[in-house]
Amino acid sequence: MTKKLATIFLLALICLGVKAQLPVGGWTIHSPFGGVSTIAETKNMTYYLSTGSLFSVDKQTNEVRALNISNDLNGGAIKGIYPHPEGKYLIVAYQDCNIDRINDDGGVINISDISDALITGKPAINHIGFGNNRIYVATSFGLVTIDDKTNQTVETMFSPKPVDKAFGIGDHVVIAYENKMMAAPASEHLVAIDKFKLVGGNATTWTFGDYSTVLGDRRIIFTHKSGNNNKAVIADFDFGADKLSYGTVRHNNADIIITHIVPVGTDKAFIANGTYMFTYGADTQVSTPEVTTFPAILKGQTLSALDGLGHMWGGNADGICQYDITDRANPIQFGDKFGKTEFSTTNCNRIFAQPSGKLFFWNEYSSGGAALGFTGSSPLRLSVYNNGEGFQNGTPTEIMNNGAPATSIPQPMWVVEDPKNPNVIYVATFRNGLLRFENGKQTHQFTSSNSTLNLYSFYGIAYIGFDAFDNLWVAQENAKDDTNNLHSISYSDLSKPAPEKEAWKNYDVNILYRSTIGVPLKQSKMMAFARGEWNAGIAFAKLKDTPNISDDEIIVTRSYIDQDNKSLSFYHIWALCEDKKGRLWVGTDKGVFEITDPTKITSDVAQVNHLKVPRNDGTGLADYLLDALTVSSIAVDSANRKWIGTTTAGVYLVSENGDQIIEHYDTSNSILPSNTVFSVACDPNSSSVFFATSAGVVEYNSTAAPASENLDDVYAYPNPVRPDYSGWITVTGLMDNTLVKIADSAGNVFFQGRSEGGMITWDGCNANGDRVKTGVYYVFASHGTGNESGSDSCVTKIMVIN
Repeated sequence: MTKKLATIFLLALICLGVKAQLPVGGWTIHSPFGGVSTIAETKNMTYYLSTGSLFSVDKQTNEVRALNISNDLNGGAIKGIYPHPEGKYLIVAYQDCNIDRINDDGGVINISDISDALITGKPAINHIGFGNNRIYVATSFGLVTIDDKTNQTVETMFSPKPVDKAFGIGDHVVIAYENKMMAAPASEHLVAIDKFKLVGGNATTWTFGDYSTVLGDRRIIFTHKSGNNNKAVIADFDFGADKLSYGTVRHNNADIIITHIVPVGTDKAFIANGTYMFTYGADTQVSTPEVTTFPAILKGQTLSALDGLGHMWGGNADGICQYDITDRANPIQFGDKFGKTEFSTTNCNRIFAQPSGKLFFWNEYSSGGAALGFTGSSPLRLSVYNNGEGFQNGTPTEIMNNGAPATSIPQPMWVVEDPKNPNVIYVATFRNGLLRFENGKQTHQFTSSNSTLNLYSFYGIAYIGFDAFDNLWVAQENAKDDTNNLHSISYSDLSKPAPEKEAWKNYDVNILYRSTIGVPLKQSKMMAFARGEWNAGIAFAKLKDTPNISDDEIIVTRSYIDQDNKSLSFYHIWALCEDKKGRLWVGTDKGVFEITDPTKITSDVAQVNHLKVPRNDGTGLADYLLDALTVSSIAVDSANRKWIGTTTAGVYLVSENGDQIIEHYDTSNSILPSNTVFSVACDPNSSSVFFATSAGVVEYNSTAAPASENLDDVYAYPNPVRPDYSGWITVTGLMDNTLVKIADSAGNVFFQGRSEGGMITWDGCNANGDRVKTGVYYVFASHGTGNESGSDSCVTKIMVIN
């Protein structure tokens, strides 16, 4: 099955003349770079994986492309990539057991037999091997054999235990099963585990590591995990005599601890331990390899050598390039490394809109689902998006921990930009307190010694945010005895060269936890905090209409009564969002509700609006908005519509008041690579909406854009409109509620409407629904309150070509 064509979405950038951006309704996936974890080659292409994203390099031109579901691939989350040993094609295996074959000419063939099959449990692909014109897929349920001529499954073997590895060796198939090597003739019908025999009766137990390769028709080299170390094992098979001989690679009378097993062409491979290279052919004695120095320039790099040591590929955090190491003492690097992107966050599941208009993308570790507050060991990687400038790496580079230089920020929990100085950010951490950075350099570390942060066994800061008066609030999970766990400091005190401990104020709010989230309610001059999991409480800080933090009041709500006098029941609050009218939207594990006026909260019982969507079927009935879904994130666009991310059903666009579902996007009707959406953010400077999913970050160009202050920078795209284009034509840069008319040179009006926010769309058709003729069309705009108010003036032109 070939790559499916998306007929209702435009998935690529279009040439727009002076401006370039996605068309309305267009999607793109932003593939992150976080170092090179795997390199695989075909004859003409080199592929590499970086933080689960696949990139290709043309060996002739060094052109780099990101491959994903928006262009070439048929899946989202990649489990692994496996090159044919002769460079004929690459196999891409996905977490959902779907498979793509990328031929050397770039053509993609989808092999979906395993993912389409009804298999009990949660199947997984463990490894893929090749031989005998077959693709052998080792899975959690057995072995699947695919004919690489027809790309069809020819045999499936179900086994009681997982098959860990599969190799085609000569005229046999060898599998790693229950920590043993078992073999069967490739001519057998491999439909049952009893077709495989333990070779030579060997009883040795191995723990198979990540690296392995086949040499010739009888040898496998693989990693054996021994304690915390990887050792290299060479296994030689004599299928006719039912024998298996094996040994570990040794140097100076000790097993080497390996860093690489790299095939060199199809007849050699080398094993490296970071100091030496041990090169083997198909018949080299285990004890007598060619031993040479491992070039220092390759240490810490991922390597591939299909075309030999004179054209070896190496990659690391700085990118990828080629080397010639035929002279080990004088390795040659061909040019500078390339392929590194500025979008570098890994496992991105939080996106933050900042006061300056920037978006922060970062890798807050998650244990899965909507439990975004659970911290792990992943250090902070921060990418900054600024419309017009694209992505930049915003990860701090000069870091200190208790006065000592540090290489990274471990266990980050929240990040926020200074509201008055976009060069300053604050990072909340789980163990190291609150950190302040200016232009990437750390200037402050707030701990229990210089603030009211309460150190128990660790700091456990869960959330930080600035209120309407620019004062900073810090929510702490692990404060001793659950007291003094909410803190605030005025902006004026925070901005001093050495803020005093006495400038901080703290409060007792016993609902706070490591999964706490918060939101500044700028229009209400309040702050709101929710525990996150297993608690329905929301803590409100009322700011008393003054930037003086000494008189702030805390109210905690614990129950909610809706407009029908019914009590709401839910377990988790995962999203808080203030809309453009000051209403607080709350996302739970049972849908969404709204606190229409947070200033009226006076007790632990809150009156709320449980949002309903009318069925419009004549019954007069309505359904609660997303009542059966867990909401992970809510964002507001320039038209005050809400974009709602869910943990299992993709993303919803709902009307301003939540009474209409406008759109629903998931993996079945969009390029979303996963239905698990961790975070949603609307770019405050454009019509773009970003989704952080469990399989990557996706951008969508919506129909709402921020309004301009005047009509000085109006433009239309695509322009010109070419014969093969049938999507929306967008006019943007408008003021809100602008009256727009589109007419030909004779004054015939083909379209009229008012903009919502700063843009409006036209289908390029006349009143009868027919595409307009080739020619120049004039866009007239006027701004006022009446239908004909204001004076029309031509603000831009559109060229249509048929």
